Amino acid sequence: MFSGVWLLYLIQPAAGLFGHHHSWAYSGGGLAILAAFCVAYIYAVSSWERSAAQTLAGFGALFALAVVISLIFHGNNGSWIFVASAAGLSIRPPRVALRVVGAVGACYIVTSLASGSSTPTSPPPRSPRAPAR
Repeated sequence: MFSGVWLLYLIQPAAGLFGHHHSWAYSGGGLAILAAFCVAYIYAVSSWERSAAQTLAGFGALFALAVVISLIFHGNNGSWIFVASAAGLSIRPPRVALRVVGAVGACYIVTSLASGSSTPTSPPPRSPRAPAR
């Protein structure tokens, strides 16, 4: 559960939903999606000791919400780093987790380009389990 403290970094994207002449529906929808993302992240990270089906369900929900955040709200807002982290912390065996982290990095690039960004704004996410080189 300690990994949930990093969700504090989503305060800035949440604050960005207000102002800029956004409608209340846009702001409320964005907050609902961010709240669901936080719940899915906590569930996915805490499911490492549960069955593979429960882990896959939590990770799948987190992944789907990251895609929605990236495409609808035109940018990654840091969501993909949470998906990569959840993969590294919850998916077993570690060899499979590393492949999933690589796939998450590819999804980050694709959704960044699809959302109108000519290049991703930061390097692809890395899992805490990925070896540093």
